[in-house]
Amino acid sequence: MIRMADISSTFGSFQLRGINLTINAGEYWVIVGPSGAGKSALLQIVSGFKPGYSGKLMRDEVDLRSVPPEKRNIGFVFQQDVLFPHRTVAGNLRFPLELRKIPRSEIESRVEEYATKMKILPLLGRAIEGLSGGEIQRVAIARALIFKPEILVLDEPFSALDHNSRIELQEELKGLRKTFGFTALHVTHSRDEAFSLASHLAVMRSGEIVQAGSCEAVRSSPASTFVSEFLGLTSQPIA
Repeated sequence: MIRMADISSTFGSFQLRGINLTINAGEYWVIVGPSGAGKSALLQIVSGFKPGYSGKLMRDEVDLRSVPPEKRNIGFVFQQDVLFPHRTVAGNLRFPLELRKIPRSEIESRVEEYATKMKILPLLGRAIEGLSGGEIQRVAIARALIFKPEILVLDEPFSALDHNSRIELQEELKGLRKTFGFTALHVTHSRDEAFSLASHLAVMRSGEIVQAGSCEAVRSSPASTFVSEFLGLTSQPIA
């Protein structure tokens, strides 16, 4: 479980204010909101890339303030993931396992398993250069999941892809979640992507979470006109 309690932080002239959110094991949280709402800033705090903040960030009973990013057991997928160009696809998948000193036999087994799940088995011997955008993101997702992180963090992972590739990868991600049951925190501008993937939604505006809850609850009872209009809902929100 990840618990954020009254998280506030300053990013230049921008401020996150009073963020409270609890992410339970197995939940898939999607954070939505307009550009500049603070979605990616919040991910930086959760991931450990922005240490300066007030409030508490806990994983179970562990205060994460003093835990560096590489020790947080978080898998990362970004909009344009930076894979290692000097390694093959297989080499990129092996890297997080080698870093954790996983036995060689298990490394090879996991590489084959996750490459099969992400439909990149024929690419294992390929160099990163020359892969399509969709193939690169498939490798990035496999690399982020292969060491079995406690939480998967995704920051606009599909926004640079064409429509068909986005839909395909959303379906792949849903299948992986059913198979592995991982917990996720996912940022997107796309409400269709959010509705497709989320078990839970958090809507942000101007550095604050203005509504959070199960996807069904947020969609059926938007808390404000802003939430209703941003999500394209027809429900009558409260004033």
